[in-house]
Amino acid sequence: MRIPYLMLGLCLAGCAANPPTTPGSRSSTWADYRVQVASARDSGALTPLQAEDKLEMKYRDLYGEDSTMEGAFAYRRELYTQAEAGNLPAAEAKALAKARLDDALVQQRAAATAAQQDSGIPDLATLVPDPAEPE
Repeated sequence: MRIPYLMLGLCLAGCAANPPTTPGSRSSTWADYRVQVASARDSGALTPLQAEDKLEMKYRDLYGEDSTMEGAFAYRRELYTQAEAGNLPAAEAKALAKARLDDALVQQRAAATAAQQDSGIPDLATLVPDPAEPE
């Protein structure tokens, strides 16, 4: 009889140790990570391409793959590649890359809001990160 109670206790302890991720916490995690990676890139600890790879992996970790963001990340990677090759000023590549990512996030928020209105599901827009984060 003690074994079922022991198993229940272990299950509850496991649940308490790993609380569920809410859309707001994912968005906050993404925003914090963007700031952290941008700081490392700006300090020279990461190249722009390394920073981009980290952002892309973290985004996929949190939200999964989607075509809008895949396109934005590919475009940003190309901008940074061209900047490293000397074909584009680094400041311009950074500004264009930020604008492209922000645009992709705005598109996703708009799509999530439209889907929420059509389906009646509460606030799907919180599933998409806020584009207004600094980079």
